Amino acid sequence: RLHPLPRPPAEEEREKGDAVWEVGPAGDVLWGRPPYGAEGWRFVFRRGRVAAVRHFPAFLHRGVLALLIGRRPEEALSILGRIAPLSTYAHRLAFLQAVEAALETPPPPRAQAWRLVFAEWERVASLFTFLAILLDRAGAPRAARAAAQAIEAVRRGLAEAGAGRWLENVLVPGGVREEPDKAAIDGLIDLSRRLESVRFALAPPLSLHGLGRLLPQDFHRAGGFFAQARAAGLAEDGRLTPGYPPYEGRAFLPIVLKEGDAAARVLAACEEIGLALALVRATLADLPSGALHREARGSSGEGIGWSEGPAGLILYVVHLEAGRIASVFPSDPACRAAPLWSALFTGARAEDLPLLRASLLLEPGAIAL
Repeated sequence: RLHPLPRPPAEEEREKGDAVWEVGPAGDVLWGRPPYGAEGWRFVFRRGRVAAVRHFPAFLHRGVLALLIGRRPEEALSILGRIAPLSTYAHRLAFLQAVEAALETPPPPRAQAWRLVFAEWERVASLFTFLAILLDRAGAPRAARAAAQAIEAVRRGLAEAGAGRWLENVLVPGGVREEPDKAAIDGLIDLSRRLESVRFALAPPLSLHGLGRLLPQDFHRAGGFFAQARAAGLAEDGRLTPGYPPYEGRAFLPIVLKEGDAAARVLAACEEIGLALALVRATLADLPSGALHREARGSSGEGIGWSEGPAGLILYVVHLEAGRIASVFPSDPACRAAPLWSALFTGARAEDLPLLRASLLLEPGAIAL
């Protein structure tokens, strides 16, 4: 209500012939509904099918970068949570990696291991959220309910382990402030085992088979390194390539399927959840010894950092001067998604648009920073 959609293009900008710019029917305009944030769409329809699409993303995120300038890195972490709500932890990790590269302060191995544990918990919660929305829109209420119950189980389990505080306040440049106690660790392992059975109940309904098929070249045009690209046959996983601690040396392979349609994206997300839970258990079973934090060697410098979020590779460039942020720029996977929207929507019927949007499992993520 506070941010109306932009006006349609001027008459002279419109395509000739039978093209008419219009807002689609209810559901085509996704505005403020989790997890999509503030975004809008305008479609060109020809003979009942989408001929072109224009995306107006993430209006409410403008100005986030300006809020970061002049702050200390630890003060910026709470603001970064506004960029992509379902990838908050992954954004913070990429930002901290850039800061630590600038200050030449790599975290100790034990701190890196704890970062992995909670990054994978965020992946599990985010993918269950995406699946609950998609399966509900696909007319599979029982599977959607199972995914929603899994989200609640994750929320409750992390709260009982004290992980809410850990996710929000424990990350610092150079490592982490503290770690969960033994009882909390046992609770996280038990929760991961209980969730294993849930993902097997989330089979994609028939309505998703063949819907929204994307090809490898579509992801190449968008710059690559999307988690959804692994459902189209591309073995691109930022945890392995370019890779970063503590994933380096871990014995796992990317989840790769070849069909490329919405059903494949559901199956790949379920497999990603299983992989994330396995990584959590393996890491907790073999935590490195040693310190949780390392002091910075300097206060100025430039660095690049990255992490693999639930939707794909997140990149940060940070410039620090006297311990404060002089400039910063993030790249969320959604920033590169314009070619994917065109490939996904072109030729689709109006009634399929909301389902197609949900099938990409991609939040807008501050595209309009």
